[in-house]
Amino acid sequence: MKAVHRVLRHCLAWSLSLFLLVAGWGLASPVAAASGSSDLDAEAIFRSAYENRYTWDENFPGYQTEVVLQSGSGTYRGVAELLPDFGVIVKEIPDEEMQQVIAAQLQMSATHLQRVDFDQVHPQRSFLLTGTDAAGASEIAELDGATNSHYKVKDREIIQVNRTLGNLAVEVNTTDFQQTPDGYLATHFQVTFRDAKTGATLEQDDVQDTYSRIGNYYIMTRRQIQAGQDDPAENTVASTNIQFNRIQLK
Repeated sequence: MKAVHRVLRHCLAWSLSLFLLVAGWGLASPVAAASGSSDLDAEAIFRSAYENRYTWDENFPGYQTEVVLQSGSGTYRGVAELLPDFGVIVKEIPDEEMQQVIAAQLQMSATHLQRVDFDQVHPQRSFLLTGTDAAGASEIAELDGATNSHYKVKDREIIQVNRTLGNLAVEVNTTDFQQTPDGYLATHFQVTFRDAKTGATLEQDDVQDTYSRIGNYYIMTRRQIQAGQDDPAENTVASTNIQFNRIQLK
């Protein structure tokens, strides 16, 4: 049970952080860039990668699915619905905390796949091309007065996202993608949490997603999470596997 609750804590923590990281891109108040700091090439590179992502269209109907969550030594079965307005309902799982884990994963996936215009997410922002890494990825800073956001882009794909959320710095490195006729999906990524003041690593998690085409939409059918150890004295790695079966569009 201790392992189960450790997995739960990790899942909720990184889901909340990633949800804020994705949804919060357009929420901070922009500030005017210093003279000469605006880089049209940087904005064009980042915009191109952003618009190359796979997203659901405005006709997305929502869906219902059977859910099997394996966490530590526990297995939980239930049903879930993702509504057309991206609300989430999880039922038939007596453990309320496990319901929260499933809801958090579905909500984060839906937020990431929701189609939002670039200019709405990044209103009046300025971007600066700060360099190129050893692999040839463009390093881009988003000039913003409220948060510290920067990215890496390579081959029209966003391969790294960094964002500071209060005292927590979150870095997401995507290492594998699924290509679709309508854009790319991130399928394997590592999430690193750091103390924003000291830079000390607090947590490192590895996430793998599987998507299948259901009707006209690509939908997540599996998520595997390997959560890093929060106690070096422990020899176990917290893991969670969530399977979404019998998906039916509404």
